[in-house]
Amino acid sequence: MKSYLIFYPHCYIGKGGNGLIAFDTIARKFVMTTYTNVLKSIDANKNIMEIPTIENEQYNDFVQECITDNLAYKIDANVMPFLPQNDLHVISSYSKTGELHNKMEGYFLLDNVLSISLYLNNKTLDFVDETVSQQIEYPCYCKNSQIEWNIDGFLKTLDGFPNLREIKICGDMDETLENMLKKLTCYSVTIRTAGHNLPKRIATNLRCHNNVKFEILLLSDENWEDALDYEHRVVLSPIVFKPSDVSNFAGKRNIVPIPVIIDANKQSSLIQEMLIDFSDIVNAHNSMDNIKIKGQYNTTYYGHITISTDGTLQCANKKYGSLKVSNLIDILNKCVHDEQSPWFLSRNKFARCSKCMFASLCPDVTIYEQQGVMDKICTL
Repeated sequence: MKSYLIFYPHCYIGKGGNGLIAFDTIARKFVMTTYTNVLKSIDANKNIMEIPTIENEQYNDFVQECITDNLAYKIDANVMPFLPQNDLHVISSYSKTGELHNKMEGYFLLDNVLSISLYLNNKTLDFVDETVSQQIEYPCYCKNSQIEWNIDGFLKTLDGFPNLREIKICGDMDETLENMLKKLTCYSVTIRTAGHNLPKRIATNLRCHNNVKFEILLLSDENWEDALDYEHRVVLSPIVFKPSDVSNFAGKRNIVPIPVIIDANKQSSLIQEMLIDFSDIVNAHNSMDNIKIKGQYNTTYYGHITISTDGTLQCANKKYGSLKVSNLIDILNKCVHDEQSPWFLSRNKFARCSKCMFASLCPDVTIYEQQGVMDKICTL
């Protein structure tokens, strides 16, 4: 008769080159080991481990600690028990879906679009180049910018996105943006705009459009107390180049700083502030469902597309085509069939993290890592 250690369904088993962690997603307790034989004997996908008959102190310590902390229980059996798995299953691939529906794959592609960012004009924030644009989700600076694609025609097709949750309009608070708001009264709209002392204009739009929220990009020397009259629909986002840039906003509500990294060497102090440590990882709220989803998808970027002023459609920092020369379905096809798409770039597929036992416990791969301006987001 053999002995088996069986982990409870709510426990995550993470294996990697740096060891193994058994993590209770409810109580957020954990047991870790770097003992090679334990790593070899446990099946992280089945949450079960055969306990060897030969006495071994490191084995025994690991088993006893898991049982004591209520991460697992021990049973004796002649054969390995059958444990039904609560895995994340994809019903069918995009290509198979197309075959089943007479190649009408494009119809189902639109189901996957959950949010859209539309870039308009940026004639104010002159430091926004392509790299910064991807970090703060804002159009590149251009003093004479104009919309170069049929954005009005695109807006008429929005009813074809059955799962669309949000439309984000990014750019200066100008006539172009305000005219677009009038065409989007049936949608949840978020406006990301540079502050630059426009409280009255923004307050007017908040009063006239109940479906609109604002994310106001601020530089460190700007004060926006007046905007908080609508605090349930306004978020202030200081653009952070160095840690002290957020000091003016200490203690205020509805503050979501956005770091900008232009030169990693010169901004090392900011990068150090952005890094998460072991405590941050194990104390984060992670359910088993969330962990399994993060194992296959980048939950930050999945379903999100950005369309720039020249009609280029991109996901995070990856461009897939221009709506000036290609149709939306063809471009989305490129995205969902791209194995390196930011939609599917989970930590266990990211080169720097794929062999780490914390991969599925950590936050999604960030834009800074995808751009290469940061090696990784943690200190481990």
